[in-house]
Amino acid sequence: MKGTEALLPSADATPGVERVGSHEIETLELRGHTDSDLVLIDRTRGVVFTGGLVFVQRIPTTPHAQIASWLDSLQVLAGLPFKTLVPSHGVVQADPVGIALTQRYLLWIDQAFRDSAEQGFDMNDVLSMQVPSDFRRWAAFETEYIRNVANLYPRYEQAALAKKR
Repeated sequence: MKGTEALLPSADATPGVERVGSHEIETLELRGHTDSDLVLIDRTRGVVFTGGLVFVQRIPTTPHAQIASWLDSLQVLAGLPFKTLVPSHGVVQADPVGIALTQRYLLWIDQAFRDSAEQGFDMNDVLSMQVPSDFRRWAAFETEYIRNVANLYPRYEQAALAKKR
């Protein structure tokens, strides 16, 4: 990295299609992992760069996550025609398996946290609950699952309490 210099962008990224050399590049703004997830689609080669939306066999990071929006964005990605999918974490894919894995984890988190909050479980209960074994084998489970609980579970608790009022 010696001698490498970071260059600041000279313009804002905006959704749309632009020709870059011999490539037609589409910029797509989705959301869910963060408030604004940038997806780049090389229409010429059929390559989709998923930004922070797709995690392949790695527990997703969730400090800014909105699960419902993230799931909607994954549906959009699943509907794109592509030959190659480049996830934010994990191996490059030639199929939508990485999208499906991320969806499955987020759906599980959403249901498990909702059920736990409605049953009155506290954060320690959620940290010690049974997590599907395949998720436990994913990269960063030991740290990111704890962060997922810390980042997301209070929202589920608040929603459950609001329903009881």
